[in-house]
Amino acid sequence: MVSTLGGRRLAFVGAERGNFVAVYDLADPRHPRFRRLLPTTNGPEGLLAIPSRGLLVTSSEVDDAAARVRAGIGVYALRRGTQDLPSIRSADVHGAPIGWGALGALSAVPGARHRLVSVTDAAYATTKVLTIDTSRRPAVITREPPVTRDGQPIGLDAEGVAARRGGGYWLGVEGAKGPGNQAWCGSTRAERCSRSCRCRRTSPPVSGRRASRASR
Repeated sequence: MVSTLGGRRLAFVGAERGNFVAVYDLADPRHPRFRRLLPTTNGPEGLLAIPSRGLLVTSSEVDDAAARVRAGIGVYALRRGTQDLPSIRSADVHGAPIGWGALGALSAVPGARHRLVSVTDAAYATTKVLTIDTSRRPAVITREPPVTRDGQPIGLDAEGVAARRGGGYWLGVEGAKGPGNQAWCGSTRAERCSRSCRCRRTSPPVSGRRASRASR
């Protein structure tokens, strides 16, 4: 949706799966400038600008009482001040930003004060471990090495990650049933993860193997 608020031509883009509205400045329509993100309730479907009052109204479609997720309406006013969102973005690699989605899994990296790691889930065909630099504001995703097995990228429904002291990671993989829940270990260095799992030197990809199974 495009509207004029406070004398500025703005574009509002609703992200149904991301639960936010992105705001772009259209002073030069050929080169829109990203301004900020507005957090919303689940599934923002309706966008309405009220120029006379400098307001943007959003409505969400998701309403599931059993899951304790209810539809809602958000009202945003145009104000001057410090931008606090987004809180994270991605760096450009080969001329394009690193793609990422929900960061449900997050781990501090032992010995690295300003570094976190996350991992992609089943929404992506190839699982990747994302490195996050928190010394910047907003934080920046700087690397995305893929998870591989026998040298080939693989896809896992990874819902948990833990960075290990000395390098490497544990991944918690979710399954629909007990046998599908697995723990994977991997590393970008040649080192032993545990007595039951050895990692291979595969820098920059993260190479790993299933270490164990855990029932729900």
